[in-house]
Amino acid sequence: LLSLMTSIAIDNINLLGAFKDKAVHDGFTGLINHKYFLERLEQELLYAGRYKKNLGLIMIDIDHFKKFNDSFGHYAGDEVIKKLVKVITSKLRDVDIVARYGGEEFSALMPEVTYEDLYAAAESIRQAFSAEKYSFSGTECSATISAGISIFPKDASTAPQLVRWADQRLYQAKMQGRNRVIG
Repeated sequence: LLSLMTSIAIDNINLLGAFKDKAVHDGFTGLINHKYFLERLEQELLYAGRYKKNLGLIMIDIDHFKKFNDSFGHYAGDEVIKKLVKVITSKLRDVDIVARYGGEEFSALMPEVTYEDLYAAAESIRQAFSAEKYSFSGTECSATISAGISIFPKDASTAPQLVRWADQRLYQAKMQGRNRVIG
């Protein structure tokens, strides 16, 4: 009886861990989700403020993603998203926090970076992703991203402000022709 109760307790602990993992991670990309990202942003901002450190934010969006999906299908769009996730995670440090912010929009928090480091990281992601080539239905193609960056405390003093600045700059990158980083 004791063995059975112990086994049930262990199963419950494992189930709880699995539910927690599903609650904070995007099922498709494995990255943390939007909600958990915002929680981490608040925590990282408190830390950065307390210790007078910079905190950088990159907002990334795949250019013309709907058109890409419409032309090549959702499977192709999924492949492009997977490739972008690989590029982002390969170009950032282990301490950086990467999230799926929306459908084809991603964000990354970079603790203790200079503005120049933040811009260079975003630009490195942009260049590496645009160099990727795809072949769908016999058609060779590529995809690009636009990115906006902001940094605490230079650009903003709160999490919503930091997100707003990066998002506005992302929008500027789109309006200025896409495939660029604006900071």
